[in-house]
Amino acid sequence: MGITCYGNIIEGFFWIAISLFFFFPLIKRGEQHRLFCFYGWFTFFIFGLSDFYEAHTGAWWRPWWLLAWKVACNLGFIGILLWYTKIMGSFKNVLAKWNTPAFHRNKPDKT
Repeated sequence: MGITCYGNIIEGFFWIAISLFFFFPLIKRGEQHRLFCFYGWFTFFIFGLSDFYEAHTGAWWRPWWLLAWKVACNLGFIGILLWYTKIMGSFKNVLAKWNTPAFHRNKPDKT
């Protein structure tokens, strides 16, 4: 096992940890945002699993379906960003929220 193998394993755990940021709100959110949280959790979790398989194969493009798996997950990330933009109303609102410190933000409604 080389350094790339260990790197892919660490990266897999990283993406699964990111998926938990969608999983925990999935439990607490109302129906309106529950599907968004599930979609985010599923996409990041599956992407993390692909890194574990990539550690086994040694390349993200071999076999061909691993490449297709990675491309599908990246399209899912774009879908998350577009969906979040729709929730926020515009991309300008998304950027404004990202530029505001977390402790200055308004609490999200539970709907």
